[in-house]
Amino acid sequence: MNTEKYRLMIYFIVATIQLYEASVIMPKDEQISVDDFIKNNRDLMNRVFDEAINCFNYEISSHQLEKGVYAWMSSKYNPQFITDKEAYNPNIYEKEINSIR
Repeated sequence: MNTEKYRLMIYFIVATIQLYEASVIMPKDEQISVDDFIKNNRDLMNRVFDEAINCFNYEISSHQLEKGVYAWMSSKYNPQFITDKEAYNPNIYEKEINSIR
């Protein structure tokens, strides 16, 4: 699996949900699970899948969809500043993974 493309597609999911945010079905005053979000927004999820295929000829996995929805929901419930976190660096990520092994 190409980890860069895998991660790029998670960003794509977040961006696509953001683009069609007016179509999101979500309770205003309570948090819901990622699974419930996906179930409540089946039409939007289908659009995410369709656009990934049309734009990138890439089939998004259910795991990627869950991660993308989680990332989008996290940004809604707990927005972050760029000063809160370092930019993603694949070299550091690989080093951390190898140290765990």
